[in-house]
Amino acid sequence: MFFRYIKALAKNFCGVEIIDCVVTVPSFYGYKERHSLIQAIQMSNLNLLSFVNENVAAAVNCVTENKIDVSNNKTTQNVLFYNVGASYTQATLVRFSNLVRQIGIRNETVQYVNVNI
Repeated sequence: MFFRYIKALAKNFCGVEIIDCVVTVPSFYGYKERHSLIQAIQMSNLNLLSFVNENVAAAVNCVTENKIDVSNNKTTQNVLFYNVGASYTQATLVRFSNLVRQIGIRNETVQYVNVNI
């Protein structure tokens, strides 16, 4: 029921039908919790692309919002993400750095993220 409501909100906001979704979950969620979410998502006629742990989602958000930028230097940045919930505290160390890979005769630099939970 929750996912149907969120799907309707997204349709009203975007003006298009939402089909695919990515859902953030606490890293301690086991098989039973994730399977229950899968069933709820399927009942809402959504296609689950992936589950993403909360702190990994926070790290991806920092990169996409340009809060962390390692593109202009060759150093590595280590960032510690804290998730302080009502019943648990979780810390995730994320290493952001550049990865230079050779494509043909030229090099391409891409940001590389290493996550340690």
